[in-house]
Amino acid sequence: MSACSFSIDQVLLLLAQGLIDADKSCVDPAKEILFDHRAIDSAREFLLTHDDRVVHSSELESVTGLSRYELSRQFNKLLGTSPYRYSVNRRLDKARRLIGQCSFADLAQQCGFADQAHFSRLFKSTFGITAGKYAQLHTH
Repeated sequence: MSACSFSIDQVLLLLAQGLIDADKSCVDPAKEILFDHRAIDSAREFLLTHDDRVVHSSELESVTGLSRYELSRQFNKLLGTSPYRYSVNRRLDKARRLIGQCSFADLAQQCGFADQAHFSRLFKSTFGITAGKYAQLHTH
C-alpha cells in the first residue's frame, strides 16, 4: 500500500509542477530579475564620487534611468545593500581615512553627515567603537 501511495504522490507532484511551469503567472519573481548592470555600475560610481553629501534617490534615478524602487531592488540583489546604506558606508570609510586630520565636527561636514553627533552615532553603530577610540587606536 505504501508503494502505491508513493507513486500516486509522485504523479500528483509531477502534475502540479507541470501546471505551475505552464502557468506564466506562477513564475518565481526572483528567477525573473533582469539586472541592468550598467545602471548599477553608474549608481555605484555616482555614490563613490559624491561621498561628501547625501545623494537623493531622484539623482540616482536621473543617472541610471531606473525608478528608485527598481534601482533599490537590483542594487540590493547585486550588492547586498541598499543604495542609501552603500552611500553611508562609503562616507564612513572616507571619514575613517580622514580621522586625525581635522576635528570630528569638520570631518562630519566633509563627509556629508548632519552634524558631529549624527556622524558619531553612525560610526559607532557601524564599526562598534567610537570615532574617538578609533582615532586613538589608529595613531598607535
